[in-house]
Amino acid sequence: MEIVTEKEKRHDLNLGELPPTYIKGFHYENSVRSMEYRLLGKTGFYASKLSLGTSCLGDFYNKIDVVEATKVLSEGIKHGINVIDTAPWYGQGKAECLLGKTLSSIPRKAYFLCTKVGRYEKDKSKMFDFSAKKTLESVNLSLDRLNVSYIDLVQEKEVGIISASPMSMGLLTDNGPPEWHPAGKEVKETCAKAAEFCKAKGVNISKLAMHYSLSLSNIDTTLVSTDKLEYLYSNLEINKGVLTELESETLSYILEHFFKPLKVKSWEGVELENYRASLKLLTRPSNMERC
Repeated sequence: MEIVTEKEKRHDLNLGELPPTYIKGFHYENSVRSMEYRLLGKTGFYASKLSLGTSCLGDFYNKIDVVEATKVLSEGIKHGINVIDTAPWYGQGKAECLLGKTLSSIPRKAYFLCTKVGRYEKDKSKMFDFSAKKTLESVNLSLDRLNVSYIDLVQEKEVGIISASPMSMGLLTDNGPPEWHPAGKEVKETCAKAAEFCKAKGVNISKLAMHYSLSLSNIDTTLVSTDKLEYLYSNLEINKGVLTELESETLSYILEHFFKPLKVKSWEGVELENYRASLKLLTRPSNMERC
């Protein structure tokens, strides 16, 4: 009987095999060979297991050092990361503009560029627009901002299995999530307690979260958005899959004692409910109009 491994079913590249995006003299060859590349859905593209998101370029979490943030992008690509994800929603175009300035000095063959359509403005009445006219307008504007002649993937629905936030938008960090985070009180409190437990053990909960996400074999790629070179290099090391004995024990403990008992482990649908509620307030007639 022939045994077929999960990797053979997926037709992923073998570890050490160079992907089509590799450019001799531009990439750090040893780093590229140590990166795992997985087939992204049915796109035919071999995506690095670790990929770069750009929400941080839109000041989603904090003000950034533009020079360091752009260095993160170029260094990440040179180390073998070949998927770059952005969106017009991130800073209402700011992220795409900053990304475009960085990509102008990077060979186009070296990366697979993704952006999105559908969500645009902070103003709730103008936030979403899925019309054909707006979609075409958005793609053309993204091309201009990104300073490229083509975009590999414009996302409106799932094309592969992508882990978009291994740190759960700040929940699984020592600093905690931003105020606008949509998770419920129980989830936020549990994550904070888990982070404190890890800190008391001398373990970084963000490293555990990153390792956990990267270790999932059914995930095509894991997106991480960071504007710090320190975090980029740390994530590249975590991507190699090695935890200390203490880190492994701590990860097992928090999974079993903090997260397993949670009845609700996500905030799916919460943002949509909040959005609909906001729209109702916007369209509700005033007292004078009702009279």
